[in-house]
Amino acid sequence: MKQRIDKSQLLELTPEQQDKLRYLWEPEIGHFIYAKQWDIEEIIFGFGNDKKLYFSDKKFLFENECLPLLSVGQLLRLLDNFTEEPSLKNENLRLSINRTMWLGNSKLVDALFQAVKEIL
Repeated sequence: MKQRIDKSQLLELTPEQQDKLRYLWEPEIGHFIYAKQWDIEEIIFGFGNDKKLYFSDKKFLFENECLPLLSVGQLLRLLDNFTEEPSLKNENLRLSINRTMWLGNSKLVDALFQAVKEIL
């Protein structure tokens, strides 16, 4: 089962959507991120006082250079925290998520990411 979105999905977002995702995302140690400049996928190892993200290989990137490779839980948290819940009013999306749950979880991440894209 697919556990998180992939970098190709992040690259579908407009620069404005990417900025809003960075704003809504609350990075934590252990989250997966993608940095387009170096085409790397890493796990956050620690934070610096100057808001840099540190990684296990001792490299760092500024927060505005990273995008989260969101897991199912992180996608659900973003949707749950959005008060207007426009995605839940979209019948096509609701059908898509319900069908995914019935057919198997392999497409659940993709359906949830479509819902998150609506709030970005």
